[in-house]
Amino acid sequence: RTELTVETTDRPGLLTDIVKLLKDISVNVMSAEIDTVGLMAHDVLYVSYHGAALDDNMMELVRNVLQYYLSKAEVSKEESY
Repeated sequence: RTELTVETTDRPGLLTDIVKLLKDISVNVMSAEIDTVGLMAHDVLYVSYHGAALDDNMMELVRNVLQYYLSKAEVSKEESY
């Protein structure tokens, strides 16, 4: 398994959305340690890909997917009126 740390602005449904994104790319969340400090989510997820630790290519894909999703959410928040 691989340890994946996500630190971002917290919001309702964040963890659910992250797990769905990972599931979409066949990454299984085995367990997680979830914490919120002020407005920030500090989550550590333990994940696997087809039962094994993520290799470098999968880690890059996971990083790209999460960065895209989280940056998109920040833009949407800034554009809301």
